[in-house]
Order: sequence, then structure tokens, then C-alpha cells
Amino acid sequence: MNNVVQKLKTKLGAGARTNLFRAYIFFPFATPSLDADSYVLINKVEIPEVKIEAPLKVIFQGGHEIKFGAVNRLFPTMTLTIINDVNFSWRKELERYIEFISGWAAETKAEPEEYERDLIIENVGLKGEVLRRYTLKYAFPTGVSNITLNADQEDIQKYDVTFEYQGITFE
Repeated sequence: MNNVVQKLKTKLGAGARTNLFRAYIFFPFATPSLDADSYVLINKVEIPEVKIEAPLKVIFQGGHEIKFGAVNRLFPTMTLTIINDVNFSWRKELERYIEFISGWAAETKAEPEEYERDLIIENVGLKGEVLRRYTLKYAFPTGVSNITLNADQEDIQKYDVTFEYQGITFE
């Protein structure tokens, strides 16, 4: 029994961890408060499932049924839970991103080609190597959640950022 467990551990390595990941968010404007190659640490994210709408069924005379699967792919909203930094650098830029899209600060709305950017999420190993990369194509934020301030808690501040996107690739 012990030999079987050891073989399994050897085959899996350390295993892919659910708590080691980061995201690269590419802004449509200069971000002086962030390094060009910086990434945000994520506390939680649910990688969207890849699925298609219910298959299209065509029933022919006599009751024969043919199903067509690749009709419409669905891309559900994705939410990143981000660990806040002491300077609120990422939060400030994400709020600015949403202002840029909505146009309420500039009084002109941005066009999709101006604000849609790829969003990369990487699952990393214990040594920092990339185990799996998810690229959300033409992504943009639609909301930054509130931060609850509570004197009774000593947790690290976290907040959610909701993204919409047009597609996803896996590497």
C-alpha cells in the first residue's frame, strides 16, 4: 500500500495547487503606479467552465433526430478576488479602467476596441513555474466591489473585480 502511494506522489509531483496563481491585467492607458511587468496576486478565482448552449436538435420526418453541438459557446462572467496592496495601486487603476469604459469622468464613452484587452491567469508551481495559463480574450472589467472596513477583523483586505470577455484559450 505504501509503495502505491509513493508511486502516485512521484507521478503527480507536488500536484497543481489551487492557491498559487496570479493575473496579468493589461490596461488601455499608462499605469504609472504599476510596474510594466507586474501582476496582481489573486486570493480566489473560479476558472470559467467551457461549455456550449444546449445542442440544436433537428427532428426529421419519422422521428430521426440530429444534434448539432457547436451552435453557441457561452462565456460566463468571471470574478477575481484580489488581495489589496498597501498603496491601493491595483484598485486605483481598476477603478480608473471602469471610468475609462463608462466615460462618466471624460464625458465620452470609450469604444470596445479601446478598452477590450486580454487577461491572463496563471496557475504556478511551488518554484514559480507556470503550470497552466488561461487567457480571457477581449476582457474588460464591469465592476470593482466594495472593501468592508471592520475593526473586529484582522484579515488582509480583498475585493472582487468582475470581468466580461469574448473567448478563452488554455495553454
